[in-house]
Amino acid sequence: QRIGEELPILTLSHLDPERVVLHYEGAWNGEARWSVAPCQEGTRLIFRIDVDPGPLWLKLLARTRDLKRKHSHQMHKIFGQLRKRLEVLEGAPLEPAVGSRT
Repeated sequence: QRIGEELPILTLSHLDPERVVLHYEGAWNGEARWSVAPCQEGTRLIFRIDVDPGPLWLKLLARTRDLKRKHSHQMHKIFGQLRKRLEVLEGAPLEPAVGSRT
């Protein structure tokens, strides 16, 4: 941690078998939700995030860089790795969900 940086605060505000809600405070302020829902292929895992930059330097950076796109790209990688892991556990390729980019 550098001098002047805030430690991020992550609060688990809701947890049940269908949904996890996290609140962020610090560099990013807002909320993220993980939820599961049944679908024709089995189960759909959904991640939604709504955060805004906190410190001024990050707000300025967000004006010049597409941080949402970078985050989306990273999450796409995470979901791809999760799909591969589930395929190994299931022993067969999984069908992509409707609207997925895989």
